[in-house]
Amino acid sequence: MIRSIRFVLNSCLVLCIGSSFAQLPSSVDIDLVQGPSLDSLAVRVRANGQAFDGLVSGLTFTIRWPSVSVATMGPLTTACQDAIPISPTATAESGAFNYKTYNAFGLSPIFRDAQHLHGLRTNGW
Repeated sequence: MIRSIRFVLNSCLVLCIGSSFAQLPSSVDIDLVQGPSLDSLAVRVRANGQAFDGLVSGLTFTIRWPSVSVATMGPLTTACQDAIPISPTATAESGAFNYKTYNAFGLSPIFRDAQHLHGLRTNGW
């Protein structure tokens, strides 16, 4: 039986367009952690130095896993679909690994997304 791995994007990436560089985070971190169940992963993004509630201009990340594994990448669930919709590419196999890339491009500022009324907090997941 092939297990499905579901992604939960808990936050949105903060590569952004702003009116002033003083308003931008000093850096952005992205992390892949165990999700709420054993068959899920969570991709987390945080801003450092400054809180952020603006437009996420782009987010791209790739998941790699052994091609001998029975794991598959299942449905994607995002926490801020209105602000930054994420689209997966087809799974690619290269050598001993499978790869799946996810791309997102911001459509509206994070503060307009109902689940992120205050944007990304400083230094927190």
